Amino acid sequence: LVNGRNVTRLGRQKLLQLRQNLGVLPEQPVWPKQLTLEEALAFKLAWLGLAPRQGARKVDETVATLGLTSLRAARFAKLTPLEQKTAYLALSLCHDPVLMLLDDPFAGMREEGEATLSTLLKQLQAQRNLTVLVTGQRPEPIRRLTQRVLRLQGGALSEGGA
Repeated sequence: LVNGRNVTRLGRQKLLQLRQNLGVLPEQPVWPKQLTLEEALAFKLAWLGLAPRQGARKVDETVATLGLTSLRAARFAKLTPLEQKTAYLALSLCHDPVLMLLDDPFAGMREEGEATLSTLLKQLQAQRNLTVLVTGQRPEPIRRLTQRVLRLQGGALSEGGA
């Protein structure tokens, strides 16, 4: 279920709309290094078809929601690992998706960064009625974030992910 709807029963047009409302945070995202956070967000929103004024409002809203206001003019290389991950998250969320796919979002992070990111993601889930699907190598940080953990090992799927 995504946003309360069984996606296997969606028609072609509704499935296309759903795909346009996906947010993806890959394990190793590619950042347009020459752009600032603000420029990267504005570029993505323009690419998605938002008018400049509407895009500017979404940029303001996104950086405020994620606590990145002071970093909006920062280039990626100048950000800490947690700030980088949060900036990537901003790019994934700026268009208000209903489903977020997070591929090992805690990879390479220290425990305090994991806790901070988990808290932020839980707040976003609640505020935005966001469905989140998380993959990862370690179940501990994922358990803090999700209501249900499934483990895939050797082709077998099991509940709990010990």
